[in-house]
Amino acid sequence: MHSIRNDLTKILECRVPLISAPMAGAAGPELAAAVSSAGGFGFIGTGHEPLKLEALVKNINHVKKEMGTSENETIPIGVGFLGWRLDLEPEDEVSRCFEAVVKNVKCVWISFGTDLIKWIQLIRKIQKNDRLCKLAVMVTSLNEAENLLKSILSDHLEIDILIGQGFEAGGHGGANGETINSFIPALKVLLLKMIPESQRPILVAAGGLTHGSHLAAMLALGASGMVAGTRFLATPEAKYTENQKKAIVSAKSIDTIKTTVFDQLRGTVGWPEGIDGRALKNETTVNHLAGMDFDTLQSNYKTAMNMADVNRLVTWSVGLVNQILPAEQVVQEIEDEAVRVIMAANKTPGPLSDTG
Repeated sequence: MHSIRNDLTKILECRVPLISAPMAGAAGPELAAAVSSAGGFGFIGTGHEPLKLEALVKNINHVKKEMGTSENETIPIGVGFLGWRLDLEPEDEVSRCFEAVVKNVKCVWISFGTDLIKWIQLIRKIQKNDRLCKLAVMVTSLNEAENLLKSILSDHLEIDILIGQGFEAGGHGGANGETINSFIPALKVLLLKMIPESQRPILVAAGGLTHGSHLAAMLALGASGMVAGTRFLATPEAKYTENQKKAIVSAKSIDTIKTTVFDQLRGTVGWPEGIDGRALKNETTVNHLAGMDFDTLQSNYKTAMNMADVNRLVTWSVGLVNQILPAEQVVQEIEDEAVRVIMAANKTPGPLSDTG
């Protein structure tokens, strides 16, 4: 059996260079454990409540139990934080949370903030010389990436993984970002240009990636792996409701919309400038575009929440998934397809016919 081994699988100690995204409200301990147990690398998302330490530790211990890991061992999963949400919390409490996390998991992911360097510095300060827990940072534009890398160099810091998120991403992402097919090669050039090889982070692609062919393509473009979000939403282990999962698998890519209306209705505002969300179109987005007043939209949304009505509630999605499958099967299918595509591409073509 062929497998894809590279620098990403080495530092995360996984078999497949495939990461499940730390999706707020969806990526809990069950999904993270299932993905990592299957050979990928799973993340728990802290979302809009990053400092619920008791709940986070409980989730980490749940994964340890699921994976048969002792209480004192580091588990092969990660925890994701939103930078802008951390900015709203007292730094000493963030530090206490980071201390608990870095000694228990294999990777911390930070994204969506106006000053991510502050949190990179804090994590490295907590770790001192112990770098067993890896640090991943996500960017949504070349400008953001360049500014981040400049700050990392000037402050003598290092990150282990740089995640480039393309415009196609489901959920939150850059409102005017680049397509993933152009973003990853550009990031690769930027890394080669700016960062010495010994300090260079591993590049990972994210955004609209759901299949093994996507993984093979990202590897060819210069990334060492890919992040999948929507594909793992349509699994029994994800925390989405069954109706949300059914909506995802019945949707097509044209059934999504980039919008901030759901954040406004839910009160989850504070995202950095230039960030919006890709969700499935529904009655809420139709009414919003038609000019319905905000109070009525919000009243309808609250009613939908009480009724679990997906015709109005937000379902973050990229619209490229057509089956609800166990996370283990998703990991295996992506790996198998990626290997097949890579092997087919590596075959020597037959002799060209003479058309002259």
